[in-house]
Amino acid sequence: MRQLEQLITQLNHEDKKAKAKPVKKSPYIQASENQLGDRFGTKVQIAQSKKGQGHIAIDFASETDLNRILALLDVNLD
Repeated sequence: MRQLEQLITQLNHEDKKAKAKPVKKSPYIQASENQLGDRFGTKVQIAQSKKGQGHIAIDFASETDLNRILALLDVNLD
């Protein structure tokens, strides 16, 4: 009986996760992600809170790719 209760609890918890609505990004944020992605040649994600704060994530595939992106940003670490 205990296992059944745990299974039901787990299933109920998974249902709540599945029902969570994805955050709707504004057209401005979506366009910015697309333009930055085109510029850097990789996936870019922008997350913004309701207060307007946020962060930008730029994916890279290797150290060489990271260096290429840093060069595009004019970041010199030498």
